[in-house]
Amino acid sequence: KWFGFRLHLIADAKYELPVEYEITKASNSEVKEAERMIKRIKKEKPYKINTCKVFLADRGYDSTKLIEMLDEEEIAPVIDIRNMWKSGEKTKQYRDTDLVYTYDGKVYYVNEKAEKIELLNKGYDNSSKSIRYGFHPKYKDSRIFRISLKEDRRIFTRIPRNTYKWKRIYKKRTGIER
Repeated sequence: KWFGFRLHLIADAKYELPVEYEITKASNSEVKEAERMIKRIKKEKPYKINTCKVFLADRGYDSTKLIEMLDEEEIAPVIDIRNMWKSGEKTKQYRDTDLVYTYDGKVYYVNEKAEKIELLNKGYDNSSKSIRYGFHPKYKDSRIFRISLKEDRRIFTRIPRNTYKWKRIYKKRTGIER
């Protein structure tokens, strides 16, 4: 923001080059401007959308609609998340299972003693559009659990938030912020 204006910039994080930009009133929504810019790129420069693999953004762009738009284009969103759980809950149960998850994507198995055991990410399953989770090898339990991305599009993304890969990719934003 600068004196009532805001620069909305989509850039290549690898080469730190601009792809698309828009200057608007500072009051314009970041998410809506990003959606417009992506639609414009798709219409005018579709080759740029086809080569994009990951979309990086701060929590101001945390929106189910934007994430679904990116997913339609086979672009993995790496967008920081806002805690929008108003009820003060720490965890939510995944369907009718022994799994619970936090607003930032950590998944736990709750055993019969009501102890939470954090599960490890075992990768994205493209055929079922779900994330696979399993136990740490020290538990000697080879069960795999799948959580559908549809459960909550903001929390569950192709590249899970609690992985080193997500953190490594998210750090690439610093070049654009600079």
